[in-house]
Amino acid sequence: MTVKVAEVFYHPFKNFRVGAGLGEEKIGGTHPHTEDLYRLTASYDYHIGDFGLAPTIAVDFIDGHQAYVFGVALIRPF
Repeated sequence: MTVKVAEVFYHPFKNFRVGAGLGEEKIGGTHPHTEDLYRLTASYDYHIGDFGLAPTIAVDFIDGHQAYVFGVALIRPF
């Protein structure tokens, strides 16, 4: 399975970020196919010196189902 998503983010508050995106999920196997994907994302940035950590949660909506994605982003502003 491969997921490709293009997202746009908005910072309504200093360290809080929300996003929305469109993409596709490509599923292999004996009957490969592609599904459209819609993603909503929220994260909060913690700044540590010149770096930041951003715990992130996203919900993917795929063909009437939801998939939850959790992660942590390492940020280096420039």
